[in-house]
Amino acid sequence: LVILPIALFLFLSSSAAQRMEHIRLSASYQLRLDQLQKRLNYQEDLLRAMSDHHPGAIAIFDRKNQYWFVNNRAARDLGHNESDILGKMPAKFVGQERARKLESRLHEVRVSGRPIEALDQITDDHGTVRFVQSYFENIEPFGDFAGGVMVREEDLTSLIVERERRETTLRQVIATLVAV
Repeated sequence: LVILPIALFLFLSSSAAQRMEHIRLSASYQLRLDQLQKRLNYQEDLLRAMSDHHPGAIAIFDRKNQYWFVNNRAARDLGHNESDILGKMPAKFVGQERARKLESRLHEVRVSGRPIEALDQITDDHGTVRFVQSYFENIEPFGDFAGGVMVREEDLTSLIVERERRETTLRQVIATLVAV
């Protein structure tokens, strides 16, 4: 009869000790998890800040040619919020013809394994002509993300317009000199 209370006391104290150890480990794991989440958030914020301060548009496409990432400039050029763009096909934002050209280049980069550079003349809905230099490059697979392609775009319109203006001026000067 005396043994039963002692056994019960030992069982309860052992159970309490195990519970306390479980609580201590849970708190330790939660602290480590919080530290890792904070570090991950910091790295995401750093990468976002770097890409958003790049003067050109940056987009990453997944293996299905859907937008996987866009920086602020790309979202602004597409005329939508980032959240509206991600997971969607380019045709929804750039039109069928430009989307076909884009998807063809994405395919070419994946197949060849080499980067591609292209210069396109783009006319927007308002009839404004822009010259855009694009760089397509494969992204090394990471995690479960494979087949990704990064596209960087630089608007060269002002440079090309200025060069054409200088060439026109030079031709006029030469024509004037020849006439004299």
